[in-house]
Amino acid sequence: IFAHPELKSNLRYSSHSFEGKANVIPLQCADLLAWHLFTDNRRKRQGEIEKRKDFRRLLGKRVKFNHYDKEGIEKCLAHSKGAPGSVN
Repeated sequence: IFAHPELKSNLRYSSHSFEGKANVIPLQCADLLAWHLFTDNRRKRQGEIEKRKDFRRLLGKRVKFNHYDKEGIEKCLAHSKGAPGSVN
């Protein structure tokens, strides 16, 4: 990505680093959920019908899945400006 400035800009990538698990607990949750979604999609493509039991348990929880492209992020940011507690 560093070799392609336009791609770097479009992906809003600046850098990455490695952290200990204790420092990024919320990220572990997102990582686990992303792994389950990826695994479930792969299993579906391979003809597996049943979801993993642990994934079914996670799906029983109230979770809101969203994917935002650049336009969606900008719209969300514009909507949040002026909201109570916002820093803008």
